[in-house]
Amino acid sequence: MKRNFPKTKKFNNQKLIQVTVNSKAELKRLLLTHPNRVYVLVDEQIETFKQYTILLALYAEDMEEVVILFDLNNQVHSTVTSELEVLAEGYYELMDIGFVKRWPLQFYVAF
Repeated sequence: MKRNFPKTKKFNNQKLIQVTVNSKAELKRLLLTHPNRVYVLVDEQIETFKQYTILLALYAEDMEEVVILFDLNNQVHSTVTSELEVLAEGYYELMDIGFVKRWPLQFYVAF
């Protein structure tokens, strides 16, 4: 289900560089060493139209297994939470009564 994400992306006058995460420990280390600079692109592909949602990943050691994802695409700037393990597997997951929606994601660090 992995998609081809761009290697770099411009966003808010910043250059986002794609990084590979292979485990929960790597993701945790990435989030702690680059606070407020880790972005997540989510591929919410609908039919043939490719739309990336850009989220800012917020994490602190005392949050244990939970990452806050701040949606930067909407005017409302909503937030959702996700678990480190699910994100490290390469998915953005939303659960609703009776079903789970999953979209592929890619991590980026802003420079």
